[in-house]
Amino acid sequence: MKSIELDQRQPDLAKLAEEVCGDNPIVLTRNGEAVAAIVPVDDLEVENWKLSHSATFAAILDRSRKGAQESDTFSHQEVLDLFDSYRAL
Repeated sequence: MKSIELDQRQPDLAKLAEEVCGDNPIVLTRNGEAVAAIVPVDDLEVENWKLSHSATFAAILDRSRKGAQESDTFSHQEVLDLFDSYRAL
C-alpha cells in the first residue's frame, strides 16, 4: 500500500486530510466518474485493510483452514473442558 507523508510541501493534500478528519469522505473523480476516495481511518482500520489485501496473509489462513480440516481439532467447549479437568488436578 502506498502512503504519502503530509507536510508543508503538499499543502493541497494536507488541506484534504484536514477536511476528511471530521468523518467527511472525499470522492476523487476523473471525467465525472469516481476513481478513488479519501476516507478517515484509525490504526486498527489500516492494519485490517492491509491484512485483508495481503496475499501472504490469505495463504496463511488458507493453510490453517486446510490443516484444521485434515487433522483432529477440538471445539471451543472441548478446550474449556480440558482446562477445567487440568484445574481439578
